[in-house]
Amino acid sequence: MLKPIPHLRHLSMLLKRLPPVQISNSWTPFTTQHIPLRLALCTSDTENSSVQDLPWHSTVGVILQHLPRTDTFYPRHIRKNQRLLGKVIEALRVGKVRWIPLLQQQTNMLVPRAKPITATVPQWSTSWKWHISKDMAPLVFRCSPSLIRHQWQRAKPSPRPLPIPPFAYLPVDRMNRSQWHTFWSLKVPHNIRSVWWRLLLARLPTRSHLHKILPEQCPLPLCPICLAEEEDAVHMMISCPKKKEVWKAGQAMLGTKILDPYLVWQALTFQSVPRSKKKQQEWIPTLIRYGRILQVIWSCHWNVVFEEISWSHATAMQ
Repeated sequence: MLKPIPHLRHLSMLLKRLPPVQISNSWTPFTTQHIPLRLALCTSDTENSSVQDLPWHSTVGVILQHLPRTDTFYPRHIRKNQRLLGKVIEALRVGKVRWIPLLQQQTNMLVPRAKPITATVPQWSTSWKWHISKDMAPLVFRCSPSLIRHQWQRAKPSPRPLPIPPFAYLPVDRMNRSQWHTFWSLKVPHNIRSVWWRLLLARLPTRSHLHKILPEQCPLPLCPICLAEEEDAVHMMISCPKKKEVWKAGQAMLGTKILDPYLVWQALTFQSVPRSKKKQQEWIPTLIRYGRILQVIWSCHWNVVFEEISWSHATAMQ
């Protein structure tokens, strides 16, 4: 085969004269994967007796690709041209042959698989009981999470604290189609509907937003009315101390139940408004009144900003 290529023939003759390379303990798995199986396997009787009936082209890397991950393996699972590898794997599984000490350390193929640890019930759990009532005392480890949660909620009946806005999701992401239809059908002036729509989209020109995009024109994110807190969308419309008074007075003047400003915010952002169209009809008069109060607060806010006058509660309530 090498006669037409004299250079390769001469090179092969030189390679045959080289002494055999001894396997070193410093070899890494990247190197040992190219060791022929003849030199990598030995019988179980003696450590140095290698397997001589294996072809030289079969290396450790070839058998590692076909080594099964389970203990139940049979040679017939390998294709016909790989029957020899199946026999080697079966011999490894049975224990007729084994790896040389170096590969024994680098592979865990002959390490017996540890049996899974069986979960045992602790001794204390067999006697600990939860005395919920006179007729109900289940074992602790048999109580379901729903039962524990239900009993804890009964033991602590105080309601959850109201989350402080702004909330995680934008109002526009929570509203369904019927809520949008109710919003666009409200009989409120166009200018306040535009402001309300920008509130739902979180696009109000608050000082905190202007401070981020125009720090030179708006050096401080503080509220221009109270000069105490950062002005975000909630503070601009609801939580400013002077605007809270307008909301309470406006609700009393229009005959609406006086609610906490954060509850008003939930109504403005349609969080507390029902999602069904039939139940939304009860909220339409309340939303119209909130829109009128929102119009007053919006106009008074920009009068303070542009005309540089102080906030007047009497002017807002006229």
